[in-house]
Amino acid sequence: MDATSLAAWYTEHRTQDANYQCRTMPEEQYLANSVKSWERIPAERQQRILNIINKFEPTLTLKQVQTYRYLAQTNLFALTRLLEKYPDMTRQAYTWTDGQVYTCHEHVCNSFFVQKNPTYKTFKEFTSKTNYVDAKERLLLIPRGCFKSSMNMADCVQYVIAFPEVTILVLTGVLPLANDFVGEIKGHFTLEDGGNCPGAYYPKKNLQPRQAPDGTRSMFQVLFPEHCIPAEEGKNAEYQTPAVSMTEKECTVFAASIEQNLAGWHVCVLKLDDVVTEENSQTVDRMTVVNKKVSIDKAMLHPFGFFDLVGTWYDGEDCYGQCIKNRDKAVSAGDEFNMKMLIRPAWWATDEAKKLGKIEDEMLESDYHYLFNVPGNEHSLTYKFLRYTRKTDPWFAIKYLNDPTQMHVIKFPRELLVRRTVPVQQLPDGGMRVTCVDTAYSTKSWADYTVIITALIVGGRFYILDMKRGKYNEYELPCIIAAAAHQWNPKTICIEESVGVKWMGREAYREMAKLGVKVPIRFVTLGQGNKSKSKSEKAGPVLRYLGDNRMVFLYSMPGKEELYDELSKFGTAASTHDDIVDALAILVNQFAAYADNSAHIESLGPHDYMNTGERAMHDRIFGTPYQQEEAKQEHMNALKGEFPDAQDGEATCGAGLGTWSDPFEDAGLYQ
Repeated sequence: MDATSLAAWYTEHRTQDANYQCRTMPEEQYLANSVKSWERIPAERQQRILNIINKFEPTLTLKQVQTYRYLAQTNLFALTRLLEKYPDMTRQAYTWTDGQVYTCHEHVCNSFFVQKNPTYKTFKEFTSKTNYVDAKERLLLIPRGCFKSSMNMADCVQYVIAFPEVTILVLTGVLPLANDFVGEIKGHFTLEDGGNCPGAYYPKKNLQPRQAPDGTRSMFQVLFPEHCIPAEEGKNAEYQTPAVSMTEKECTVFAASIEQNLAGWHVCVLKLDDVVTEENSQTVDRMTVVNKKVSIDKAMLHPFGFFDLVGTWYDGEDCYGQCIKNRDKAVSAGDEFNMKMLIRPAWWATDEAKKLGKIEDEMLESDYHYLFNVPGNEHSLTYKFLRYTRKTDPWFAIKYLNDPTQMHVIKFPRELLVRRTVPVQQLPDGGMRVTCVDTAYSTKSWADYTVIITALIVGGRFYILDMKRGKYNEYELPCIIAAAAHQWNPKTICIEESVGVKWMGREAYREMAKLGVKVPIRFVTLGQGNKSKSKSEKAGPVLRYLGDNRMVFLYSMPGKEELYDELSKFGTAASTHDDIVDALAILVNQFAAYADNSAHIESLGPHDYMNTGERAMHDRIFGTPYQQEEAKQEHMNALKGEFPDAQDGEATCGAGLGTWSDPFEDAGLYQ
């Protein structure tokens, strides 16, 4: 970057960064603030800074120096460009779920991170309760590859150039990562050997600004020479700015691991970047230890300091998950929550896709909004990349959705459920009725719900006719099952097998006998291993059948709204029950083969699956298809002649037969 490029940099970021705190500030006020920031520096040091700038960029005026420095101190996105190490960060606009338009990296830099005000004399004065009213704790969760750590490092650089007396501790999950983090920060201030201006920065040392990727000198090191150091100075994991007159035992920026004992240190800014790792989030015990360390290490922060959490959300029990839970509790209780959060996935469904109830397999490129998808930017998280990664990477939900609860979630969009609801007039003839029961018998005090689903299977499709859901005790449940058998007369009843439930079969048969029906009962299982995981995995085929329009719900079905509510919340933090999903999973797992076979047979003609001998025998007994249709018509004509239409007030069929009614009477199946 040269002087011309620097002027263009200033013009662009002074006016075009939507979230820049000083974007609409009048030019006179802007210049006054830049002068006020400059005058905090002692006069002797001001002259030394100007001497260095004149040696490497003599065309810069004092006004330009002051305003350029002030822009870098107050506009973090502009600073990332001045550092010339993060050129792929963008202002790409996207529409979030709240309907608001945000700019990708520029919004994070200038709206999420602390907006510094270098017109205050000291960091402590800036952060006082009267001068700084925004939250002092932050949580940033954005996808891998979106430069969250790069922006975090640039934020550390901005703290240094705005308030040289600041002390920053960078904590990570493992020490080498923390060392690399601080090493990169230190690199922005590290000079190169050589040049034609010996003694410019340090007496008796021939140093120059480091060379930028485009071959020009670093204008950042030209504008802020008071913070620059020789390459050999200090430890790699520590940086101490020369711009302070009195150093503390804590250097300007230093690194540590969350596993270290850090008692006795005190800092102005505590940054936890990737403090949760794949290793320390494997068990609840390890996460508990890390959470405890995070809580203890926060004591190192000065009361007026800032606390930042940046990383990847691995589990609901890690420190990020705990912050989110605390926020939700505070919101539900109506309490104030003093942590600023920014959580974004790499993509999310558009409103149009949601209205159509599209499932993941139906989603196209145009059905998503994207956080970081800039044409020509090789770091972009594109539809092609995300779609491929979702199918091949088991950690996709963690790395790119920032939501570990989506790791094994089966999603049932409410819009899809509504699309799969049909009126009774669309029920087909024939088929087989079955009943599936998910019991709550294994739950203490019968605290959970029992769900009884009755379905019609015909043509490869499940028609959910009825749902009974409630908290039934050991005396009521056999009666309810028997009542369902009497009402629907299913071919079989499948009950989820669990400890102590088989006794109920005998009681259900006893209750059926009282009603004059008998339906076979089978005890089935949803699989071995962890129950919740097993059921979640087996809910996948249920979604598949819904997506393929092979499972539909009757509009007049009891408990329809309960079904919509539970399925749409299944697998999310709002989910409190999974009984209906379990009952549907039993239905699909037990009868999918029958449904597929019935669809295949229905697609064939009555002769397509017979050999020559079988077809001849069929025709001799039942006649050819033409003869069958002719006989059927003759039979219908005879019935009309023997039983003419009933007159008003005349008793017809059903007289004297009691109050029993056919559940399909209003379906028009036998007319």
